[in-house]
Amino acid sequence: MNVRVLMTPEEKARELQRKLYLAAKANSNRRFHALYDKVYRDDFIREAWRRVKANKC
Repeated sequence: MNVRVLMTPEEKARELQRKLYLAAKANSNRRFHALYDKVYRDDFIREAWRRVKANKC
């Protein structure tokens, strides 16, 4: 039986950041043209706003 692990929005955002980082490090000429569908997701926007809001002094 396959068990699907539910990830929090924070974990999803961190995983995407890590994958993008590794791809960029592996190939300095790499371009990321098709990220709109990933960063425009509601859970990513909410997580980004949570991080921005937490950054304020």
